[in-house]
Amino acid sequence: MLDVHPPHAPAHTWRDFFIHIATIVVGLLIAIGLEQTVEGIHRHHQRHQLEEDLRAEAESRIPLIDHDLASFGPMADWYGEVLKSARSAPVAGGFVTFTLPAMAPPSAPIRPPDSVWNAAVASGLVVILPHQQIEVWSRVNYFASLDAKYHEEIISAGQSVDAVSSRLGVRLDPGASLHLTPADRDELMRSVAVLYEKSRTFNSNLAGWKGASDAAAHGAHTDEEMMPYIHKAAEGVSR
Repeated sequence: MLDVHPPHAPAHTWRDFFIHIATIVVGLLIAIGLEQTVEGIHRHHQRHQLEEDLRAEAESRIPLIDHDLASFGPMADWYGEVLKSARSAPVAGGFVTFTLPAMAPPSAPIRPPDSVWNAAVASGLVVILPHQQIEVWSRVNYFASLDAKYHEEIISAGQSVDAVSSRLGVRLDPGASLHLTPADRDELMRSVAVLYEKSRTFNSNLAGWKGASDAAAHGAHTDEEMMPYIHKAAEGVSR
């Protein structure tokens, strides 16, 4: 026969049941709290690292923009001088003869970096930044996106100048002497004028990108705080 023994522990009461449930709930809350704390620390670290990466890239971008301005600025000025020389040349015997101004060889442009912001946007990491910082860095990125656009427009305008020059059998080389009919001179100068304006726009945007980058790197929080940096960077750019 089987022996039946009474339970060693008393039967569970409602009080024991609620204590047990409360223990489980407290344990879950502690676990959730710890997880949120760890996640908060991780997000804080990510935010701090992203801020540092954005600032460091902005600071490294400024001297590269200065380099490009030193290259594209004199080129834009040269196109302006070409226009003045061509338009002021007198017509003699049905032709216009003028000499292109001299210009020092420009240095090769360097595309300033802007990968940190683009990567943060693509990965969704940008949402960890405060709203004001997102607005400031979005303004910086606005100039970066225009830089690529305006550079393409310069290339296209330059190709148009080359096409007209090739058809007319001339080269726009510094110091070269051109002998053209007034109609050909005007056609060539129209293409040069477009290139001149595109170059000025490109330089103006470069200066804006530099100023916005400088402002963001120095902790600007609003457009109003960014504008003095942008205006300062615009000083000296070809008008």
